[in-house]
Amino acid sequence: MARNLTDTLASGLDDTLKLSDLKAKKSALEKRRDERRLAEEIEELERELAAQESGDLVIAELEQLPKVSVTVDLADFADRIVLDGRTYFHGQTYLVRPDTATMLSSQCDLTHRHDREVHGRNSSSAYRRSANITLNPAA
Repeated sequence: MARNLTDTLASGLDDTLKLSDLKAKKSALEKRRDERRLAEEIEELERELAAQESGDLVIAELEQLPKVSVTVDLADFADRIVLDGRTYFHGQTYLVRPDTATMLSSQCDLTHRHDREVHGRNSSSAYRRSANITLNPAA
């Protein structure tokens, strides 16, 4: 019986050692898995950061569009348009993206519209008041 008790205690110690080894291995594997997951998250964040630093992906796609030729024609009071930090001068022709061409054309039109409103140019009704004029000399 003593022998069986000793064998049982020894096997219990072996099971405890095996259990502690298994727990240590498990924690080591979990740590490696967490490190791998963190490394993947860090790589993903670095890719997003690089994309934002080099410009938005949308802008990169817009750069691939065909360029459009636009001549800047401004009213007399304006000599330039500054759009997205770039200066476009009156009378110059630029090769730009379609969205930029639309904005430049719109701004040119707005300068001419403003000039017509302020100075009454090219408008038959600007600064005119209605008057009761009769062309009948007998009246």
